[in-house]
Amino acid sequence: MALITHKLGLISFAIICYLNRLDIVALFWPGFYSLAIEKTDDPKLHARFYFALGEWDKRVEIDEKYGFISASLDYTYHGTQLHTEKMLDFLDFLDSIDSLIGVGKTELAMKYVQKYDPSTQIEQESIDRVIDILEYQEELMKEKKEYIEVAVDLLQDFKFAHDTDSHIYIRYFSFALLFQMCYLIHTWFLSNRTKNRFLFQMLIFFASSAWFIFYTSLPPLERFLTASTISTYGISVLLPPSDAAHRDNPSLERARQIFLKYPYNYEDLLTYQAMNLMSQVFWRELKRCNYPQTSNENELDSCLSAHKVGHEIATMIEVDVSTKYFQHREFWYQDVRIALEEEVLNTVSTWPRPLFYVDSNIEPLQPDFIRTTMNDWLISILQDGNIDPALLPHRIQDRREHFSNGAESEL
Repeated sequence: MALITHKLGLISFAIICYLNRLDIVALFWPGFYSLAIEKTDDPKLHARFYFALGEWDKRVEIDEKYGFISASLDYTYHGTQLHTEKMLDFLDFLDSIDSLIGVGKTELAMKYVQKYDPSTQIEQESIDRVIDILEYQEELMKEKKEYIEVAVDLLQDFKFAHDTDSHIYIRYFSFALLFQMCYLIHTWFLSNRTKNRFLFQMLIFFASSAWFIFYTSLPPLERFLTASTISTYGISVLLPPSDAAHRDNPSLERARQIFLKYPYNYEDLLTYQAMNLMSQVFWRELKRCNYPQTSNENELDSCLSAHKVGHEIATMIEVDVSTKYFQHREFWYQDVRIALEEEVLNTVSTWPRPLFYVDSNIEPLQPDFIRTTMNDWLISILQDGNIDPALLPHRIQDRREHFSNGAESEL
């Protein structure tokens, strides 16, 4: 009996894996969704695959072209469906609404949501939650319009890696998790295991799985920024500072592309991911300036770029008038504080250095302080006698002479 139960369990597991084979292999490389799109002409499958890829704009385009959202409001059709079919249609409807939320089309999403007639308590609660999100998203979009536009305008001119697709990439952590699972199975069935060793491996596997589930559930922008932080830290440990500073950062480039494509996504507005992105760009440009490559003739370009990013961050702080969820904002402000402390103030020993640590009595990060600090820092660099003026572009030479004449206030 136990053997039969074991075989039935394996057969059920194999069937589930087969039915969800595309989603499983896409955990390792999302490009399988793109291949599936090319191999089918079914627009409903196209819509589902684009949503799974995070290409919300294409999902919205297909929904509007074929009227899929309007079809979800056909209650006569719903009445002839089985309960499971209705639930699947409702989940598909929510995916369509989530796509509209992702691209910032709150009015259109609200129109569809308000027309939906929930048939169960679960549907009613889901609709109420979506309405709350849409109402607050619309408020956030109006409140943060100028704040977001500052970052969008600046990031148009940046590029942190070459030939990077923001939706198709290898998920290395999935392979690591698969290796852990195989090793755990090997330990249980084949090796001379000990109880403590097996429990330790199981604990690591469950911790990794929990992190993987949490990480993959994050919105795309936050997920790529998290990956950028982890990879930047790892590279800074493994490589010399100059090599680490000038190395491509595909995760940051994907984050930049996602932000420019979907700057008004609800979760990103709520958690200040625009400032998270800007703070990471600030760190990168400062390090590129402070650790130049000798072969780079335009080594001051990154210094000027860091100066510009600092000024734009100051502008974002000025135009942000939000009083809700400020703890997210302060977290990214702290990143800017640390960047100023480590990469700017520490480069000139004569400058007074404020104490930049998390403290209840800490002074708020003031835009004028950022601008003044960055101005003084750039002036010091431009006046550095170790830089050969013959190697500098004319626009930098002119600015260097301009600062040398004491006109730094116009920076």
